[in-house]
Amino acid sequence: MEQHQNRVMFWHGEDLKGKFYDLPHIPRIGEGIFLKGGQYRVIDVLFTPEQDDASDLDIYLESVESF
Repeated sequence: MEQHQNRVMFWHGEDLKGKFYDLPHIPRIGEGIFLKGGQYRVIDVLFTPEQDDASDLDIYLESVESF
């Protein structure tokens, strides 16, 4: 049985804020999230299918003071 693994990477500018595998929930554009470094809002989501049974999902963030 094949296992497909999804890599989800959270970016704030050029800084990688976190890398996770097989998240049960993928945040949508405009949704607020909390990471170790603070509060962020999702501004873009980029899906990149890979040929090695893994797919990359890059989520770009902007800092927010409060939701």
